[in-house]
Amino acid sequence: MALKILDALMPLGVLERIVLPTAAWTQFPSAGPDEMPGLVLIVTLAFAAVVLLQGSLYRRRRERAWPDHLEYLQAGFKPWWPLRPLGVLVGLVVLGVGIGGMDRWTTVVSAVALGASLLVLAHRRWSEPLAYLGLALITLMVCAALATIAGFFTELGWARPLLWSCVLSGMAVMTFMWLWLPPFWSQQLYEGQAWTTTGRLIVPARRVGYVVAVIGLIVAVRMAVWPRWPSAGAEDGMESGGWLGGGAIVVLLLALVNRAKAARSIGLGVLATLAVMTGGIYCWLRV
Repeated sequence: MALKILDALMPLGVLERIVLPTAAWTQFPSAGPDEMPGLVLIVTLAFAAVVLLQGSLYRRRRERAWPDHLEYLQAGFKPWWPLRPLGVLVGLVVLGVGIGGMDRWTTVVSAVALGASLLVLAHRRWSEPLAYLGLALITLMVCAALATIAGFFTELGWARPLLWSCVLSGMAVMTFMWLWLPPFWSQQLYEGQAWTTTGRLIVPARRVGYVVAVIGLIVAVRMAVWPRWPSAGAEDGMESGGWLGGGAIVVLLLALVNRAKAARSIGLGVLATLAVMTGGIYCWLRV
């Protein structure tokens, strides 16, 4: 499944030589591919529990501030030094395993639990790496949720375009979300300077939106030319998620056009033009 997703994201397949040995090396000796997402889920939930414990201890310390320890009210979160680097490491693992198991419910739970935990840590003490990973994991959660829902109605292994259509739909929705939120959050700026967590998230959200849009276009191109791909089978035609992929391209195009017009961004305009061309190829080859 990992190679299918990577093949969708990288039409030329240039990463396959790297992914194969890396995937084999990252497997636990006593766990097969089916057990790996479960182990990652356990680690993710444990990490989220530690983050909740840190918040509970902080609130309890503030409750004990009155009347003899008023300095507790001004004290921030005590730094648990292994928590942040461990969060980055676990986040990268969840992203890798999640891409390889996009249609698993464990991916949805792991992504949303860890993504929320990393954003909470970034809120407690600002960290751009945690913010970027948190937003990326939320995006992964949406894509995996759509793929998991579709998995209840069909066997994704026999309909790869349907899986890619779900991924593309999630990316289109999150592109719109990450490009729409920064202008809305700009009200949190004071004289151009961020003083709240949402204000600090403006730049990461915008950049994540750009990256998701580019990856979404790559997946859209792969979907557009799939009927002519040598490995395409009879079951991979228009009826196999084609309408979903076409709708996702339309949503992606509308998101790019809307933000390009509002922000007067040349880069977003170029991406919108590429989305129009991709949509034209999609309709030409599939309709």
